[in-house]
Amino acid sequence: MQVYKVEVVSKKQLTDKIYELNVRLVNSSNLEFKAGQCVGFHVLPETEDPALQTKEKRLYSLTSLPEHGNELSFCVDITPMGPGSKLVINAKPGDQFNLEGPYGGFVVSDRSKDLLFLATGAGIAPFRSMIKDLLKSGFDKKITLLFGVRSEDDAFYHEEFSKLAEEYSNFTFIPMLSQPKADWKGERGRITKYIEENSSSLLGSVAYICGSPQMIKDTRSLLISKGWGVRDVKIEIFH
Repeated sequence: MQVYKVEVVSKKQLTDKIYELNVRLVNSSNLEFKAGQCVGFHVLPETEDPALQTKEKRLYSLTSLPEHGNELSFCVDITPMGPGSKLVINAKPGDQFNLEGPYGGFVVSDRSKDLLFLATGAGIAPFRSMIKDLLKSGFDKKITLLFGVRSEDDAFYHEEFSKLAEEYSNFTFIPMLSQPKADWKGERGRITKYIEENSSSLLGSVAYICGSPQMIKDTRSLLISKGWGVRDVKIEIFH
């Protein structure tokens, strides 16, 4: 797997726990990847034992478009507070580190059906790349994105997806808050609640799920119980 040196361009804190990291390749022209794939950040394990100071990698999905292969973006949940999280927290413009890839088969391979994207938290990362890539390439089937977070304070990329929904008639963005404030006018509850109430209008689409292991387990089981075929439910687990 090819290794690339990258330089930090910018970092933005999107919520208390979510950061956006933007980097550019150093001395390389382009990283070729498919929308939805990930790369591995090279990190050092947290140990003071020199014998164990070997490089490890942490996988992060690319949120940028494949056509921008020299400038890469990531959406990172720093909750684990491991070496990958700390790399992102401490990153500042001009810092350099290595990454390798791309990895993963969480990509849209069948473009003949409607698509249903289901994400919570940083699980939105691959979908940001996939949805933009599909829309820009002229994909004309229906795309529906359900994006769940806890509250308004945890919401990010909502304005970006809302603008895409205004621009493209075949894209529907449904933000969901499980614990919203009283004046929230959007959907309330978890993604599974929306599926329970609207599965008939979504059936026939290929579903892509990205989030925590429990979220994926619950959502996948529900979709299959509502009539989705096993092959029409794709998953990407974020630990």
